Formats: sequence, C-alpha cells, structure tokens
Amino acid sequence: PIQIAFPESIPLGHRCVEKIATISLLGRSFYLYRTRAPFAPLIPCLFFVNDTHTHTQQYSPESDPLESIFPQQQIMVTVKKTSSGKSKLVQRHGKTTSSTTSLVMKCIQGAVVLLALLILFTAFMIHSHSNSQGTTLEQQQQSLHAWSPIHMKDNTNQNHQNVQPLAPMSNQHDGEAHDEAYAALSSVLSSAAEQMGFNHFPQFSSDTSKSTIGRQNGGSAMEAFDLTVNHMPTIPFPKEFEPPLDYERHPVTAEDFLPLVIASEVQLRFRLRPLIHAPLEGLRDISAYQIICQRAAHSGSSNDNAALLWDSGKVDVTTMPRSIPYGGDTTTLTIGTVVQWKVLVWDAQKKGPAISPWAKFGVGPRHDEWKAKWITHRADYDTLKNEQRQLKRGNLPPRLCELWKQRRPLPLARAEFTVEETVTAALLVVSGLGSFSVALDGHALSTSSVQDPPLTDYSQRVSYRGYDVTEALLQKSGKHVVAITLGSGWWDGLPINGKIVFQDLMPKGSLTTIAELHLTLTDGTTVVKIPTGVDVENADAGVGWKVGKGHIIESNLYTGETINVGTLHKNDGWDSTSSELTGNKPFPISWEDPVLYKAGISVEEWHLKLQGYAYDHIIKEASNAAPIGKLVPIQMPPVMPIERIAPEQVSGLGEGRWLYDFGKGFSGVVRFEKGLPTPIVPKEYPRNHNVTDHGAVDFITVVYGDTLEMKTGDINLVLVAGYGYHNGGWRRKAGLENPARGAGPCWPKDHAKVLTQRDVYILPKDDTGSSQSNAAEAFGKARQSRFTFHGFRFAEVCCTEEPPTDVYAIKYRTAFSNWGEFDSSNPILNGAYEMTRNSFDSNMLSVQSDCPHREKLQYGGDMVANSPAAFHYFDVSAFYSKIVEDWTDSQWDNGAYTTTSVFMDILRDMSIGQKGSGETVWAALPPVLTVRHMHNYGDIQLVERTLDNHIQWMDFLLENWAAGMERKYPGALQNYKGGGSGLGDWLAMMPRDSWLTHHAFYLASIRAVAYLANQLIQKVPNSDKKEHWESSLKKATEKNAEIETMIRSVYKGSIFSYSNHNLEGLGQNLGLFSRIVNGTDRCTTLRSWLNSAANCRDRSWPGDEEAAFYNSLNAKDQEELINGRNLFPKRNNVVKPRWHLRYAVNSGILDVKYTFKTLSDMGFHDIGLSKASGNHFPGYGYMMSFNATTLWETWWRSEDLYSHNHPMFGAIGEWLPSSVAGITLEPTTVGGEDLIFWPRIPMNRLVVDFASALQGTKRGDAAIAWKFVGSQDATTVKVVIRALVPPSTRANLRLPPKATNVTMRVAKEFPDLYTAKEIAALQCEKKRGTGQHGYPYFYHYDREKNEWTKINKPSRTGTPCDSFLWYVGGNDDVAWESYSYEPVVLHETSTQSPLQPGLFEIEISDWKFEDPLPDVPGYGDYQGDMGPYCSDPNDFVWDVNDGLHMM
Repeated sequence: PIQIAFPESIPLGHRCVEKIATISLLGRSFYLYRTRAPFAPLIPCLFFVNDTHTHTQQYSPESDPLESIFPQQQIMVTVKKTSSGKSKLVQRHGKTTSSTTSLVMKCIQGAVVLLALLILFTAFMIHSHSNSQGTTLEQQQQSLHAWSPIHMKDNTNQNHQNVQPLAPMSNQHDGEAHDEAYAALSSVLSSAAEQMGFNHFPQFSSDTSKSTIGRQNGGSAMEAFDLTVNHMPTIPFPKEFEPPLDYERHPVTAEDFLPLVIASEVQLRFRLRPLIHAPLEGLRDISAYQIICQRAAHSGSSNDNAALLWDSGKVDVTTMPRSIPYGGDTTTLTIGTVVQWKVLVWDAQKKGPAISPWAKFGVGPRHDEWKAKWITHRADYDTLKNEQRQLKRGNLPPRLCELWKQRRPLPLARAEFTVEETVTAALLVVSGLGSFSVALDGHALSTSSVQDPPLTDYSQRVSYRGYDVTEALLQKSGKHVVAITLGSGWWDGLPINGKIVFQDLMPKGSLTTIAELHLTLTDGTTVVKIPTGVDVENADAGVGWKVGKGHIIESNLYTGETINVGTLHKNDGWDSTSSELTGNKPFPISWEDPVLYKAGISVEEWHLKLQGYAYDHIIKEASNAAPIGKLVPIQMPPVMPIERIAPEQVSGLGEGRWLYDFGKGFSGVVRFEKGLPTPIVPKEYPRNHNVTDHGAVDFITVVYGDTLEMKTGDINLVLVAGYGYHNGGWRRKAGLENPARGAGPCWPKDHAKVLTQRDVYILPKDDTGSSQSNAAEAFGKARQSRFTFHGFRFAEVCCTEEPPTDVYAIKYRTAFSNWGEFDSSNPILNGAYEMTRNSFDSNMLSVQSDCPHREKLQYGGDMVANSPAAFHYFDVSAFYSKIVEDWTDSQWDNGAYTTTSVFMDILRDMSIGQKGSGETVWAALPPVLTVRHMHNYGDIQLVERTLDNHIQWMDFLLENWAAGMERKYPGALQNYKGGGSGLGDWLAMMPRDSWLTHHAFYLASIRAVAYLANQLIQKVPNSDKKEHWESSLKKATEKNAEIETMIRSVYKGSIFSYSNHNLEGLGQNLGLFSRIVNGTDRCTTLRSWLNSAANCRDRSWPGDEEAAFYNSLNAKDQEELINGRNLFPKRNNVVKPRWHLRYAVNSGILDVKYTFKTLSDMGFHDIGLSKASGNHFPGYGYMMSFNATTLWETWWRSEDLYSHNHPMFGAIGEWLPSSVAGITLEPTTVGGEDLIFWPRIPMNRLVVDFASALQGTKRGDAAIAWKFVGSQDATTVKVVIRALVPPSTRANLRLPPKATNVTMRVAKEFPDLYTAKEIAALQCEKKRGTGQHGYPYFYHYDREKNEWTKINKPSRTGTPCDSFLWYVGGNDDVAWESYSYEPVVLHETSTQSPLQPGLFEIEISDWKFEDPLPDVPGYGDYQGDMGPYCSDPNDFVWDVNDGLHMM
C-alpha cells in the first residue's frame, strides 16, 4: 500500500526546492519536492516512466492527459531503456508562464499521482541498477558542488540570492524493502534531478556501501561533510562565474581549488552534520569511522579508476578525532598523484555507515624535488644584473624607477607539448612572482590570480598551486598549451617612497615563474613534462618555454592596472593551440627564449643584511635581484571571487563620466561583461582621469573609492590613497603639492596630488595620431583587471558617450567558509555585525590587512584585537595557521617578532626591546594567535611547529624588558598620566595608556608559552622534547606570577592609578577579563571601573569633521539633537557634539573587546546593550547614520585622513553572537569541542526583543535563538530559547538564577533544519529587499544649500530577521520529548545544566522585567550585585588551560 501525507500548510516563496508530501512505500519513506526558478511559477517535480519496449517516449501538451491541470506548461520527458534493462531519464524540459494558488494545489495533486505511478512502475519494470561513482568531469563537478563550503554569491539580481546548499534529504525507516524498486527509483530520480540542475536529490539504495547519505537498513544518524586536508577544502568551479578577460568559462578541471600537500604531511579532517529524522541518541558522537583514499577516477583512463591507496578499515573510537594522519604507504603517494577520499561514519548507536561525498587533494613536490627552475624575460632580468639596492626605509634612488619602467609591459610565458603516453593522472604545479594565472588550451584553471601566490616573505617561502588536468589530457589528444600570465603583486610593484608602507625592504626582482607537469602512466611510473628552466640550460631537453610581453602594461596592488586592449584583441588565442608562434596571424607579441632567474645574493646573506639593518638601522647594500625562498604547497585557499554585485545606481556626472554605486564596501574590481564602449574626449578630463604616461592613446579609466566628497559628490580619493599617502586631502596638503619630491620620480604623473585607485584601458593611436579603426572591437574585448584589487563602494568610469552596460563588481576574498551568523530585533546591533563582516571580507585577501586600499599591510595588533571575531565569522583554520608561520619566517635570530608579517621597519621606536622588535601588542600576535587557533581548531601540529619560536620571543622579552621599560618610562611612573611610547588602545576617545598595554601583552606572550607547552605535554606525552616543554612551562608560570603582580600594583582600591590620577579608558576591564586582579580586589576594581565611567560625564569633541557636520545641520535637526542631549546648546552661534558613555563607545582597538565582554560576563549586560545600540556620536549607530556599510577606523567622521573600511573595532562581531545571542566556546576547550549556551537575557526589552546566532566549529554547526513571548506592555513574559548542539560536542546551558520556572524539551528526531535554513535566508533577503526594516534614517548633504538634513528613510543594513530555528516545530513537524533541566549553581549570577547533541527548546515561563539601571552618572555608584567577581572570586584565577581569558 502507498500512503501519501500532505502537510497542513505549504510555505511559499522557496527559491529552489521544498518538500510538499511524504510517500510511504514498503516500510520506507520518500519525499515529493517542488522546485521554482527565479521569477517563475512553481514547477512540480514530475517524472514519467514508459512501460513499453520502445527506446524513447516523449510527452508534450498534445499527448499529455494532464494538460487540463497544467495549462500553458510544456513538460517533455524522455526515458531510455538500455540494453542491460536499466532505465534512465535523459531529458526533461519545462516551460511555464503564469500560475495561481489554486493552480499550485492542482499541480501538487497531479504530481503526487504521477509519482505514485512512477513508484509502481519502477518496482516491477526495472530490474537492476548500479550506483556508479562519478568519473566524468561533469559528474566530478556535481559531486564537489554537493558539499563544497564555497559558493559564489550572485547579487546581480536581488531576487536571485545564492544560499548554502541543502544537506541530503534522507534517513529512511527500518524495514524490509524491495531492493530493485529502490535502486530503480534512485536511478530515475537522480537522473531527473541532474537534468533539473538539482544536485541534492537523495540516492536510494539498500547497499549502504554505495550510499552517499546514510540511513539505509539501519544507517548512521549523521554523516561526515566539509572534508579538508591540512584544513583546506576542495572547491569546485563556481557555476555562476566566468573567469576574467580573454578566458572562456568552460573549465578543464573539476576544481577551482585543489588542496596540495607533501606526502608525509597529510592531516585529514571532517565535520559532522545530522541527517533528517536521525534519532536523538544516535547524534551523541561517532562510534567508528573509516577513511578510503584512492587514485582519483577520470573518464577515459585505462586503469582501474578506483585503485585503492589506503583503507583505514573500521576504526572504533569513543569520540570524533580532531585530525587523522594519512595511514597508508606514503611511498605510493608519488608526486603528481591525485587522491580522492571519503569518510564513512557510524553513529553513537553503532549504526551506519553514512558515506560522505568524495573530496580530493594532490601530492606536490618538496622544494628539493622540483626539476623546474625559475625563469624570467631576458629584457626584465637585464635591468637587475649587476644592479645594487640599498636596504633602508624611504628615499629610493631615481635609477630604480628608470629600471622598473623598462620592465613594462608585463611578461607572458607559454609552452606547447604533446602527451603520447597513456596517463592515469596529470598534475600541473605552478608558481609565479609577483602574481600569476594559468590556462590550459585557452581555458583558465582557476578563477583566482589576484593574489596567487599569497603574500609571504618571498625570500623565505613561496607557495605554489596544483591543478588536476587529467581530464583535459584524456579528452583531447595531440598538442596542448600551458600559458602563464604574470602580474607585479608584491614582488615588483611601483617603486615609490611610501609613507608607512615601506616596500623598499621587501624582496624584489623581475617577474618570474616556475612550472612542471607531472604525469602518472598506466604502469605507475611518473614523467615530468615541460619543466621551466631545464630547456634554458639544455636546448635538447624537450619542448621549450617561450616568453613575450603581453597586454598588461603595469599592475600594482595600490594604483591598479593598465591594459592595452589592442594587444589583448590582436593576441586573442595566444594561450591555446589556435595560436602558432609562426604563421600568418599578426600577433603583436615577440616570443623568445626565457633566461633563468638568478638571485644576486643568497637567502642567508639577504637575511643577515636585512637583520643587520633592523638591529642598528645602518644602511646595507644588497642585490636588486632578491633571493627566492623554498617552494611549499599553498597553505590556505586562494583569493577568489565570492560575490557578484550589480550596481544599485548609475549616475551621470557630466562630460562622459559615470558613477556606479554598488551599495556596500568591499574589495574587488569592476567587470564589464560585454566589454567597454569606445571612449570620447571631454572638454577637460576630470580629476585623475587623464592618461598621459603612455603616449598617444585612446583610453577609458575606472576610479575607485569608499565614499564621496561632501562638497563635490566625486569619489573621495585621499581616503583610499595607497602607500600610506592618505594623510592629505585639500585641507592637509603637506607632501601632496609636489608629490614627486617626497615619493620619487615614479609617482604617476596623472595622479595629481593624490595617489589613486584606478584601472586604465588604453588603445594606442595609429601612426597618424588617429584612433584605430578597430577601436570598438578592441575596447569590446575588455572585461576587468586581473592582478589588482581595490577597496570601494563607488566607481567612476570615464569617458564614454553612454554608461557601459552589463556592469557588475567582482568581490574577492580568501575562499574560506562562512561559519558565523547573528541576528536580533535591533537594527543597530545587526548593522554593527554586518559592517564588521563587510570589513573583514574586504581585508582578508591572502593576509589580514588593516584596510584594503591605503596600506594593505598585515599588522599584528589588528589581529590581536579582532581575531576572536574572525574565528566566529569564518573557518580561518588554514588562513591563520599560514599567518602564524608568516611571522615565524620573519623572526630575527635574537627571537624578536616584528610589527608586520613582512618586515617594513614600522613602529620601531615604540618597541620595548628594539633590535628589530615590533611594538609589544603588535609583535605578540604569533603566540596569541597560536593559542586561539588551538582553542578553536585543536591543531597540535601547528603548536609543535611553532612553540620553539614563541619561546625565543619570550626569552627576548625577558632579556630586554627591564632596560626597555626604564628607557620608555623613566622614574618608575612617578609622573605618568597616560600616553607614552606605544600605540596602546589605538584611536580611543581617551588618552592611551601604553604602559598597561605593553605589560598586558608581555604577560600574554608568557601565558601563551605556558598554555602551548602545557598542551603539548598533555597531547604528545612521548615526545623527546617533553623535558624542554616542561622547562618552558615552569619558566613561563613563574614569570606569569611576577608580571601579574607588577600589573596589579596599579590597581589601588577605588581608582586605577599610577600616581593618584584615575586613568580612564582601557584599564580595570582588561584586568578583570584577563583574570589579573586579585580575587579580594575584584569587586573594588569593578566598582572603580564603573565609577570612572560615571565620572566621564557629558563630553564634547574637538574634531573639525564633527564640528562641520553639526554646524551645517539644519535648524530642526539641530534642535532635536540638543533636546536629546546629543549636542550642547548653541554658544556664540556654534554647537558642539555632546556624548556620554552609557550610550556611546569610547573604546579603542583593544578596549572594544574588554568593555563589552566584561560588562556582559559580570552582570551588567544591559549597559553593554545600551552602549552598543547608541544612535549618536560616538558609536556604531553614528556610522550607520552616514550610510556606512563597513566599519570606520575612527568613531569620528573623517573626510581626509582615516579609513572608512577598517575592521579595527570589529571585536563587537564576537560579542554579539557570544553574549547577546549566547553561544561561545568553553574557555578551556580544545578544538571547539565544548560549548556554552549562555544567552544574557536582558532586564527588559528596551534594546533587544530577540536574538540568534549560528556558530560553526570543527565538530559541526551550533546555533541558538531566543525571544520574548508576550505583549509589548507586559511586565512578565515568557522567554523561549532554542539551542542546536552539533554531534560529538559537549555543551552546557547557562541561565541566571532568577530563571526559576524552566522547562526543557528535545527533538526526538532531527528535524529538517536544512530546508528551514534556506527558507529563512530567502525570507530574510525578501525582507531586506523592501528597504523598510533596517537602520531608520541617514544624513544627506545638500550641496546647493550647504546643509545636512536628516532623512527618515530606512536602509537595508541592519534588517532584523528570524532564526531558521523557528522555522520548524510550528505544525507538529517536530516530535518533542521532555528533557531534564538539572541546574548547577556556578555563582550567584549563573546556573548551568548539561546538554547533549540535538535540538532543544527551553522555556522560562515567568521572566519579570526590571527597570533599567540608572543613567550616567548614577550607574557608576551602583551598590547592588556586582556579579561573579564578587560572589566567588577564587573561581576566576587564570587557568593555564584557559585559551579564552589568556588576554
């Protein structure tokens, strides 16, 4: 019998797929889905099977009996009966026009009838089925897309929002079944799903060894997903994206990114996700796992595509391992091997296995195993030979500029080859300096290139990529071409004297590349083809490489790229076999043999000279051809396009100049999908749009910026000026009136006064000075720049008769996964979270930079401050592991760490130890980040690799600290009142206390060594380095006590003081959060902190930008602010800003974290909420009132100095999910295995009515949502909380003791949260699209009236949305059962009750609202409960296992 069950209501608005019925057959359940295309009516999933013996049967409206049910629709289905009796659906087409709700229900009914017929037919007519493994390129891509964590987001249409894919819809009930029927059903439904472009339809099979989704005949309750090797996922080619410029879309490899490893260094990891209807008890943990590694299968190969490399067998475990080393014979992992691997897991009830999709990785060569050598263009290398450079900061000699100009245009490299052997695998490995992109037979091998390889100290370490090109070589015989395009990157950028950015100290040379192709033959032997450099030394070594000058005139990470569209057009096909080096086609490229790149100085000599300069600042002489360090496989996902953004508005600025507003700030470039129109010549070129440096040319310029100038409406250029030349503008003209005098002769002469972000497309005029006849065709070839990126929201295109059409922006970022989400009822809190995410996205392109345009530098202090938020937002496991090693590469022999990851001699006068050391907070990043990495990811291998470096840093500090402090702060602080030598709490609204921050991160460095040594002693107990670790732990523990005592000396009763002067800002809160203050003093310290805040009564601010704004505000809005106590009343016809701490944020880069975390942790969470949600200056709401979409570098507006895209205040992005929503890692956990669900339920609903968060961990995805339930005027309400605990995770629920009437229940079976998540995302995007629910107003400047006006129009930024956790359980679709609430009192302010993996609902039935705490200054004198620091002080001593409160 067939049973069909409909839900009572069907949620509409689902973009991709939703379940509309459950069908039970022979004891198993199947699901009927309907799909919808964007802008189209609903299309039920209809599948037909023909019961005749003809080969095909087509259904059309003329022969379809359901035409009356589906009017104006055409449904064509073809079913092919194969010779073996298999049935395969090979075609399915649907065309729809209009639909109504009643029609939808008819469609559903008809669909159910047809699917029921399908099941009956398949049960008796189809006799066999094999679940074949994916072998073709298309199937590999589909398999990868099914689980890949990286998907490009397409926002070119607001109604077409890309979201994370659904998890497989499975988990069938037990019972005997007709296996042939299910196998047949799997074949037909899967094929149909492929035809419809839906890759997540369930596979049905009674053979669990072939299942990819589990729960057949007692399958597992969970499955492994997000498989990574050395923290890196396999990333498929995005279906939505077309690679740049002349490359066509069609990929010749399944992966956009293939992780690459050394055979002996393979660490495999996976995460877990529950399957729908999984029983609760099965989710506790895995009981066993199995890993299968085999040679990657490809179509057309003659060997056994499933050749096994390693099968771990079923490994019984008590908990999920943090990582699994490759356990096979590593000698079989020869260079060039491409491995596909999968994970099988058994759940806590020992049911399973569930089988993951395949992932892949390649095996690359060690540095000394490369056959190839670095090659370069002869003309470029000739500019380096016998040329010396001085290692110093600034004042580059003019000759360096002359030589750099001689290296333009940039080179290309090309090699032709044939493959006569029969191959089973082909791995192409490539690197290039500064940046590179690779094509095979004219097709891009990756969408990356902008920062390939990622920035490292190239004299120490250079990354290389690997590409699986097996499929391309198997499918096309004969001649092939590998083509490499090179960009300048950090290796050969524009040589100007920077301010702050001192690239003169970085290794430099001519653009160079290295590549080789590793072939694995059928007999298992390997062959290396086309190694670069070999044919240079031996002309008979095979097909050689050729180099030539290409279409990119110059590329620069700060000033952009210049492209010759004439060369681009004429050279079309140079990278494919259609291009012959000799022939009739008039290629403008002159191809020639390359030369070897040979450094003029050894790696060791370079290091010693640079170190000598760092120690004593005496100029050293070095070669212009810097050395290149060891080659290593890429250590993190590359920078890739992650979003496509359509302009929200296009405005004409006159004279052929067009302004594109993309709606938010990000890093990327503008792409012209249909090319550029022909340029026009205006009467006068607008500022910095002229091009005079390339002879007689026609040209189009694209200028980028974050903001618009208040007075002119043009892009504000100075705020995004590169090389540190942002301290200027029209009011601050120092250094810009004659920029070449300070910056040197290579300052671009078209960049009048301000170094500009711009891309330039040029076409040289003919010999007569006229425009070329093919100008339209040439400019039509332009697409986008390739080896640069810009920080921008706005772009000006100049000059064309009409604005270019089909224009969108490509947003770039390192391609790690998004792990975190937050939402609440408050638009300001949501906006702060959103702005922080946008700023992180903008500044994480191979390094974590401070801003994406001006400096682009990897500063240690910025990551010390905001890396906790980055750990929330993203899976930065590989990214931060690489960054730690960036610093260990740059560590000096004396143990000192630097301010930036690549030494630039920045902040040298602010360091305590001198001798190359960075400012203490900034240089403390490597050990601090290693601790946080261990806390979140549990990577003990990273700790083993780097602990010795951190110990050397500790020893350096211990040796130099006393003398350094006496030099910086003489006289034992007798007259110290803040400030001092050091950045301290940079850009706070109060004076900076650098003495405290120096000592705090001196302490953090010592604590980090103690923590890491202790972890190694526990987790690697049999190491021969155990005694060394124990000795370091002992030393660090002793020094920790000494430094704690030193810092405590400034906490004197009711004040925080060095000399009876109560310092404001960062101070007591740092001591409280970091467990420094003595237990007996904690309550007093807390009171003194609140009192210091209370004493910060209404303040003004002398900033000229705020003065200009407030005094240009119209009278009505001025009066409103005065009445609201946000402006002082007029005096001498002038108003001044007025701010107070209860509703404002005065914190600097470090204090944001300590203020908000300490307030929430010690019972003053509501004060934190009021501070974070303030509308006015200074705070996050103030930024939003000027339409900010990214964080500013300062709390005050800046028109001519500070960045408008800087994640410096981004610590708010961690506090919101961890405290406002309430999900965080337990302080002593390792690898995120222990969670605390601790929603700080507010005293009232003045700021927040609901909140939610999603938090990815290395175990799986956790989530929380809470809301008040009751009328707005009620004094007592219900609080409902939902908590999702991932498998293999220990968790506790914390509630305040006032929550006495608590009930808890848990879902007996795991509900369909995957569909719920997608529906929630679509509903949220729909709500955002209305533009009616976000931040409520913005200030607009009227240039004619010279007046600011408040516009009461909401934005999309900050739109509140409901958590996906509320999208289940409303229609009895969740079976709940009671769960014991067993609170254990931790303190007077907190209880704790254990949770297990699963979905929980907690209800507090009588939450009584309280009046808010008194306003400033009253709350500083608060005498009530001071929180756990007073009630149980001994519980808050720093524990050596505590990675959270280390600092």
